Parts: sequence; structure tokens; C-alpha cells
Amino acid sequence: MAERLSLIIPVLNEEAKIERDVRSAFSFFNSQDWLLELIVSDDGSTDGTQQIVRQLQREFGQDLKLLDSQQHYGKGHAVRQGLLASSGKIVAFMDSGGTAPLSYLLTGLDLIKKQECEIAAGSRFLPNSRITLPMPFKRRLFSFLFRKWVHFYLKLPETIRDPQCGFKVFAGPVARQLAEQATIDGFLFDLEFYFLARQNKWRWLEFPIEWRCDRDSRLSVGREVFSVLRDLKTLRRRFVSRGE
Repeated sequence: MAERLSLIIPVLNEEAKIERDVRSAFSFFNSQDWLLELIVSDDGSTDGTQQIVRQLQREFGQDLKLLDSQQHYGKGHAVRQGLLASSGKIVAFMDSGGTAPLSYLLTGLDLIKKQECEIAAGSRFLPNSRITLPMPFKRRLFSFLFRKWVHFYLKLPETIRDPQCGFKVFAGPVARQLAEQATIDGFLFDLEFYFLARQNKWRWLEFPIEWRCDRDSRLSVGREVFSVLRDLKTLRRRFVSRGE
């Protein structure tokens, strides 16, 4: 009997990508004999993203859900709302725009089903990972330096190479409990997920993926620098200073 998978796509003004994302997800997972619950979690889009999803709901029915936050809170809020609304035995989220092939989610699903971990996190920085379209040089350099600083500041172990990759799979009950405990709305929500996983003794395992840069990404640390610094301090105070 086919199992139910909940897949969340957090979006902000993705009218150029969302129809392709939705159709690709249903086409792929239906061929893999999964019962797909696709949740588009909208973070206050002001373009035609929501209208496109509502049109697609006429075709896919109750298997396609739209969550509308009414205003912009941040990617972390959108992902968290999607996790809370999920019903699948296994839950995943991925970024809009096809930055990683859907087939790589099968690796994470397999790790969860075999009970090798409770959270399977895609990683761009493992030996077998493959980057098919890298970031522009300046963005790549900034990302590298920021990643090194975060590892140092939050004392992340070397085994956690890419905690913020937008390609993760969870055991369903863990996903929903994690979303209930998390509070960070913005860019650093994945790091809070990692620390909460460690606090709850949920196993976090990275797996290699193929990844291509989305040159049209809505995320920018530079634009959110003050909230990023605030959230870094919050994470350090909650989880590092206390030795969690």
C-alpha cells in the first residue's frame, strides 16, 4: 500500500516557477507510488503565485494545499506552517525552482524509512555532492565566509557541513513536533531545527545531492543582516552558552 508523503514548498513571489514545481512534484512522486500531499506555503506573495496555485487546485484537488500567511514573515515561518499542516508519515521540504532534482529526495526518504535517522538533510558539501551551476563568485565567497563564521560562532560539529540547504526529509511526527518548538521566522530557521533535533536526541544525517544555484533566489543575508545577527545571538544564547 502506498504511503503518504507531505512535501512543502515555501514560496515568496514565485509566479514564474510554481506551476512547474507543482507539476513536477506530482508527476515524479505519482510515478514512485507515493500518495503525495503537496503544501505550498506562501510567505505573503504580492504577485500571481497564489492565483496560480488556486487554479492548479482545480486539477489536483485536495492533494494540493495552499497556506496563505497574509503577510511576509520569513522562510522559516513558511516552512514551519507547512510542517504543522502536514499529515504524512514522512514530511519533506524543498526550495522552489528545482535547485535539486526530486530524485534525491528518495535518498532521504530511504534513510527515514530504514530508521537510520529522524532528519535527513541534503548537503551540497559532501564528497559525492555535485554542483551543476555554482553561485556567482561574490555570492559564493560571502556564503563560504558566512558558513565558516556560523560554524565557529555556534560551535557546530564538523559533521554538520550544510545545515541550511533547503532540501530536508523528516519522520512525520518529528517534523510536526519540531515545528511546534521552533520560533525563528527568518533565514536561520534550519540552524534552530538542528539544535532542537540535538536537544530532543533526534538523529540528523546529511546526504549528498546535486544542486544548481537559483540566480533568482528571494533570500539575501545582506538584506536581512540585522535579523540574521539577532537570530545568531538568540541561537548562541539558547543552545551554545547553556551547553545544549
